[in-house]
Amino acid sequence: MSITDYSDPLRLFQEPSRFEVMLIRLERTGVFYLFSFFDALRILRLQKVNQLLRAISQTYSTTAWDFERFANEWFRNGENFRNILHRTSAVLSGSAALQFFARERYPSSDMDIYVRKAGSETLARWVIHEGYHQASAGRRRYSYSTPAIMPKNRPSSDVRNHGGLIEVHNFVKHSIKANSSVTGRRLQIIIVDVEPLDHILYNFHSSKSTIIYAIHYIDFHSAAVMNIITSCEAICLFPRWTLIKRVSYVTRKGFIRSRERNVFVEKYEARGFRVVGHESIGRDPGPGYGRRWVKDARCWTIQFQRKCCQTCTKHSNSNVQARPHMDHPISGKMDIDIPFEVLPALPGLEVEEEFLRIAQPMVWR
Repeated sequence: MSITDYSDPLRLFQEPSRFEVMLIRLERTGVFYLFSFFDALRILRLQKVNQLLRAISQTYSTTAWDFERFANEWFRNGENFRNILHRTSAVLSGSAALQFFARERYPSSDMDIYVRKAGSETLARWVIHEGYHQASAGRRRYSYSTPAIMPKNRPSSDVRNHGGLIEVHNFVKHSIKANSSVTGRRLQIIIVDVEPLDHILYNFHSSKSTIIYAIHYIDFHSAAVMNIITSCEAICLFPRWTLIKRVSYVTRKGFIRSRERNVFVEKYEARGFRVVGHESIGRDPGPGYGRRWVKDARCWTIQFQRKCCQTCTKHSNSNVQARPHMDHPISGKMDIDIPFEVLPALPGLEVEEEFLRIAQPMVWR
């Protein structure tokens, strides 16, 4: 009987299997190492077998998909990062979000943070306070004491504005390891004048792009990077194909040179993905088409633990019922049930290398 076979009710009354006995005898590090070879679906199925496997798999899941622990690799305090995301209504996406869901680390990748203009300066000041400095070529570095971290003017009229994209600012932080080697963490603050989730769904900005003041602009999007992390939850839009089948469907191919497209494909193939473009239409069934929405049944949503203020923490240790306060670092939930459509790519359109198209409902694109 498979360890994921929980259809037989008599399974609950049998003595522990060899697999369960092994898990009991293993230390915590051994269990976590073993579970690191399981995909997300198998770990979720283990929670339905019995109480023992549910407790072990939930313990592993809590640690493996702990966003604050993940953010500690980039910042001094992951909880503070969640707070700044909440204050500025910023959204994390791209390769960093993929690493979180896939439980993998790509040393050369950066973190893409999408934010609207109103919250960009607050976010930039916090990032600089964390030890990052601006690393955009040909532009001055902003200091923490600068009154205006982000320029207030839009790009000139002769520059393309792709899907509400205003500016892209690159930041880097260098650190020295114990072996005296120097490593760098890079992140991008991507300022948009639309809802960040709308930009990620319909007009994705690739982290391979330079600042949009440059003549050349890269707009290459695939299903593997369509993952969203807010201060409250993490959402993977195509979990089965991204995390189980390891397939990335090209959803947008814009102004991009073939050499840079090959760099993109080679990068994700090195990470274990099969990049599927227009050439595979008719041979690959695809991820399914039709009307969908963010956080629907096809998504995988991880709810983060809600943070409370000191007053609530004190009340939780007494007989007084804890009530929500306005000064919660992270309170409430974001309403992000945004509808979208997954459409098949058609030959003869402006974009001929994409496998599918993500579009707003009832809007032809």
